[in-house]
Amino acid sequence: MSNARFSLVLILAITFLEVCTKGKCTCPANCIDNCDNNGTCVLCNSGYKGSTCEQVCPTYKHGVNCSQNCSKNCLNKECWHHNGDCKHGCVNGYFSTKCQQACPKGCINSECNILNGLCKNGCKSGFTGDKCDRPCSNGLFGTNCRQNCSSKCLNKKCYHEYGKCLQGCESGYYGNSCSNTCPPQCFNKSCNQSTGNCLQGCNAGYQGPLCHEACIRTMYGQNCSQSCSQNCVNQTCENMNGNCTVGCVDGYLGTHCNKVCPSNCLNKTCDILKGYCKHGCKNGFTGPQCEQPCPSNCVDKICHLTNGSCKLGCSAGYTGLKCEQSCGQGKHGLRCSLPCPPSCTSQTCHPQTGHCSSCLAGYTGPMCDVPCPNNTFGVSCNDTCSSQCRPMETNRTRCDHETGACLQGCLEGYEGFQCTNKVSKQLFPVTTAISINVILGLVILLVLIAALARWHKNQKRGHLRLHDSPLDNKDYSVMNFSRQSECVYEVPVLRGKENSSQQDDACDKDGNDETLSIDSTYQNTREAQMDTSAQVNLNSDMEVLKERDDDSKEPLCDDQEVYANCPVAKLGHL
Repeated sequence: MSNARFSLVLILAITFLEVCTKGKCTCPANCIDNCDNNGTCVLCNSGYKGSTCEQVCPTYKHGVNCSQNCSKNCLNKECWHHNGDCKHGCVNGYFSTKCQQACPKGCINSECNILNGLCKNGCKSGFTGDKCDRPCSNGLFGTNCRQNCSSKCLNKKCYHEYGKCLQGCESGYYGNSCSNTCPPQCFNKSCNQSTGNCLQGCNAGYQGPLCHEACIRTMYGQNCSQSCSQNCVNQTCENMNGNCTVGCVDGYLGTHCNKVCPSNCLNKTCDILKGYCKHGCKNGFTGPQCEQPCPSNCVDKICHLTNGSCKLGCSAGYTGLKCEQSCGQGKHGLRCSLPCPPSCTSQTCHPQTGHCSSCLAGYTGPMCDVPCPNNTFGVSCNDTCSSQCRPMETNRTRCDHETGACLQGCLEGYEGFQCTNKVSKQLFPVTTAISINVILGLVILLVLIAALARWHKNQKRGHLRLHDSPLDNKDYSVMNFSRQSECVYEVPVLRGKENSSQQDDACDKDGNDETLSIDSTYQNTREAQMDTSAQVNLNSDMEVLKERDDDSKEPLCDDQEVYANCPVAKLGHL
């Protein structure tokens, strides 16, 4: 303690003792209640301290004996020593004399009147009321609660001060007030409501936290997880769906180039979308995709690409634009230009080979151009010449290969053009043969005379015609004398034209009713069969010739002719 201070205390003590000793003892003014004889205060008034309470409390103390600290909310922490009221006011956020009450939290900058607590600068965002002590009601926020919460806030609830959505955002939005749209490529438009990062990955064609990065050229699909087709040119495809953007390598088509071009395309190239063959078709096919075979009857199976018509014409046996028509009846070969062989039945043959389906009588072979073998005749040469036919001089067939007519006549005892009929037995006894022969000789003589006279007269009238046989290449070696006719009836025999003179000689003689055969091979018959196998009854012609009169009768009928000056019934067409 300093000397000056010690001196002061000593003086006061002596003075007090002097006062008390004189009967005038009083306690110091700041003593509470009383003091002792020495003047020492038991307690000091608030704001003082010391034995005689003469000391004022420090600026940061107050109360009895300076036992209390000033409020920490006092500005500079200074208060009045006697009552503790803050000397210089309060720090921000507090009011009252001792700055013990907080200003309403809604005050701007937390400043309020130190006496009544009213906000000096009004309410901050999110509060209202006289003392800014009430937060905004639901759905409102901001200064004076004049702003609505974002419509994207779930249930339209937000923090009353600055509008942050309390329960999160509707799908597709993020941010404090849900005012930001989730990145457009977020799958299902779902993103983190604070950062905006896509929660369920990216839509096809994109990648990254915010899905704003497109796939690299060889990848596509959701989160770029799929590779482009190897059949894409440069293996490049569209990032979202994988479509080949540059096209397909040769041989493939489709948006993903995952389909093979039609196998019949030339060079295996086709349009990548429609699939039609770019460079045409392989030989043998037609159609936009070469899916149709050329008509089977096209030469070399080559046809037009669009209409399928045969380029090189038709195979043998077919005609038409597409060679779809078989040759008509009677035709065959290339362009159906060849007639069927004449010996085919009904002129019908195979349209390609010309082979006959069947042959006319007398012929055989695929083309029916081979006559029947010796001694056979008829359809398919299935019939055999009659054994009663007279054999040929050379080793030739006995009968006509078509009709079976015996070419050299019949053996003794048989008659008919095929020599199938037996001659009836002799009606007269042998003993009468001589007399009959004599009578026959006379009759023949008379007939010859009559014939000569008739011929002479006919020459004058011009009614009779000299006519050769209608078959110049045949002769008639079999002579038939008829009892009903004046003429000789002839059965044709295939001997050739060299025997025609013999025929003429045979007809120079006049016939007679009563004439008998002078040769056993001659036949007495009323019928003759032609080489067409049709029989003709000659009786009517016989009667016409028998009753004919040179002076009164009409000329011969159209179907009667005179052969070598001898009237003979015409035997039809041989």
